[in-house]
Amino acid sequence: CSGSLWSVDFSFRRRMLGDSLPKNLVSAGISFDVMSSHATRLIAMLIGGLILTYESVVGLFTLLCIFYTISGLLLIRTTDRKLTSEKTPAKKVFLQVRSNNTLMVVLSITPIFNIFVLPYLALIAPFLLERFSVGELLLGSFSSVEGFGAMVGGLALALINPLKRLLVFVSSLFGLLILIFLMTNMNNLFVVTGILFFAGILSSTYSAMQSAIIYLNSKPSLRSSTFSLLTIGIGIGLFGTINVSWLAQSNNVAGVIRWMALEGLFLLFMIISIFGFKHFISRSAS
Repeated sequence: CSGSLWSVDFSFRRRMLGDSLPKNLVSAGISFDVMSSHATRLIAMLIGGLILTYESVVGLFTLLCIFYTISGLLLIRTTDRKLTSEKTPAKKVFLQVRSNNTLMVVLSITPIFNIFVLPYLALIAPFLLERFSVGELLLGSFSSVEGFGAMVGGLALALINPLKRLLVFVSSLFGLLILIFLMTNMNNLFVVTGILFFAGILSSTYSAMQSAIIYLNSKPSLRSSTFSLLTIGIGIGLFGTINVSWLAQSNNVAGVIRWMALEGLFLLFMIISIFGFKHFISRSAS
């Protein structure tokens, strides 16, 4: 149910946000939305670590239930003024993507992030426990650094508002995979914390550019449908869990993260090779 609600929310929320802003402020607005979304990782890690310190699992689930209820009440009072009753044929969406290489690149790269990068967020805590043996409260504090970096990245993007979006999008994913790989080879807790901070910045950069490119390169009538297509690429992250389970049979936590990063880098280079590097330079402002 949570996944279904998220997919519907994602398909309409960022399109509605973009519709309410001038075109030159769409990227900045989406960056602020990304900042608020990733800020929850900062707050959640701190609160989660504090609650788990007192071994109150029931309290943790109760708090989650309250947050879901509040969000639901806010959604009931929200009106989408540009929502129409017309159905969008799936064929139109696929034809649009087929005729736009920029959309093709984003939708092709999205599964890489969700299969080979996203699972590392769930592995940060086990990695810190395996490598440094920290307590619950410190574990939550150090894990929250990634969320803090993502919040800083979202704010910086809103202020900078980069024009070469496709290049920034691909570069942020490449840098993120490199940082994740380097993290597994570090034995200093503060160095790992610094890497998590910069990884958070790149993660929010990736998310903001992804949504901005989808919005700005889609026809107004197809924006929500194209975001829905994007959620399919995001939802394919299920295979990331399968990949982690397979890697975990012969690797420790650090080894699992390391191999995920290498797999992601290999596939990213393949996609860049297929579309050609010049495409990312010449049309990166799209």
